[in-house]
Amino acid sequence: MNTHYNFLQRKTEPYPIIIVCFKKDALHAKVALLIINCSGLKTPIMDALQKYFKLAENNTNVRTEVLAGTTTFTTMAYIIVLQPLILCGLLPGMQPTGMDFNSVATATCLSAALATVVMALYARYPIALAPGMGQNFIFTAAVVPAAAGLTVVANG
Repeated sequence: MNTHYNFLQRKTEPYPIIIVCFKKDALHAKVALLIINCSGLKTPIMDALQKYFKLAENNTNVRTEVLAGTTTFTTMAYIIVLQPLILCGLLPGMQPTGMDFNSVATATCLSAALATVVMALYARYPIALAPGMGQNFIFTAAVVPAAAGLTVVANG
């Protein structure tokens, strides 16, 4: 047996860790499991994470932060579907706006990921950011219908 397999099989925590991997590639699940189980392991990557994010000073570790990030993503995942439904006008009682659902979903995911990465790496603050839902309703309930009533006047 190789040492990595032995390390992954050891029971280092008093409770089991469950990893859900949505990719068919088993390497991603093993890497995630390795990161979560390695809170006490001394490697250059773990040392760099500890040092950059000052985890010891904040009384936390890599495992806790990965689990917190997974929890945060799970609680915010609704926006991946709801944001495009609102902006495309696909909810009951709304007028279609003509926006493409997949494009809005992609823009939602990219903007949330970029804002969260900037918050994590630049500010070193564990806050996830995503587009606000209130502006979506104002846009689809007030701005789009008002713009639909305007006429375009050509120069010339």
